Amino acid sequence: MNKEQHTTIQTKRQNMVHFQAMKDQQFIDFCKSLPGGVMCGFKTVMKVDGLAARFGKDRDGNIFFESARSGPVFEPGSFYAYTKARGGTEEGLERSKRYDELLDFFQNSGALDGLPNNTKIVCEVLYTPLAQDEGDGYRFVSVKYSKRAIQAPLTVLPYYASDATTGERFDDAKSEAMFATLKTSHRFAIISPMLSMGEIDVSDVIHPAIVLSDEELEAMNSLKHIHKPLKAIVKEKISAVKEAVAATVLGSGKIAGMYRLGDEIEGIVVWVNNQEFKITTPAFKYSKVKLV
Repeated sequence: MNKEQHTTIQTKRQNMVHFQAMKDQQFIDFCKSLPGGVMCGFKTVMKVDGLAARFGKDRDGNIFFESARSGPVFEPGSFYAYTKARGGTEEGLERSKRYDELLDFFQNSGALDGLPNNTKIVCEVLYTPLAQDEGDGYRFVSVKYSKRAIQAPLTVLPYYASDATTGERFDDAKSEAMFATLKTSHRFAIISPMLSMGEIDVSDVIHPAIVLSDEELEAMNSLKHIHKPLKAIVKEKISAVKEAVAATVLGSGKIAGMYRLGDEIEGIVVWVNNQEFKITTPAFKYSKVKLV
């Protein structure tokens, strides 16, 4: 789908780990590291249920748009042509047209005029022609977002910027500087996905993970058959604590901005020791089960 002379690297899809799937020893260490059993100030962003996308400029200033699977696309009409050549369904062809519209917008609207060459923005896209209009909100996939928040046809929630050639991720400050170059309009809005975590007391729920005995810890990390019964008990205990922490965090009311897009949310992403973990709502998990 791309010209060979373009050297922009494809951003690989990342399967983010659920908080509850954190390795047991890592989770125990995390619990023990919390001062007074309080989570506070952890980097947190919205987990948005839209279109995972990237856009930007290659090192020569050519503008591209990239879906989660496509790699950088520069040529108008490429999404539709590619889908048609592969025998895409009518629904798939219509969706590919919307992707081509997004490429056309970024290339011809002037929104990226101030963005430096060789820069890629990694984001979530909420494009209303891809959504189901439910009167008071738009449902892009499973979650309905309020029309009070989504007022432009194209809304972008940028997570970070990167070097378009090497893929090197920019730090938060440089990423924010790149976001600031984007030119918004009545057609194009930017909403920050960044959240602010206040003090969340999880001391009671993490207690069972902190007071595990040496015998239990040995069994948890053992591959010996003799430890299997106790290991199963310990893992079940830790699993319950993980679920309790996740539920406490989501229900704490201490994460400012979590409902910025409306009453329904997919969840949040929390950084623990520079690793991203997602915490999704029970309603979102149920919606995914129904989709399957």
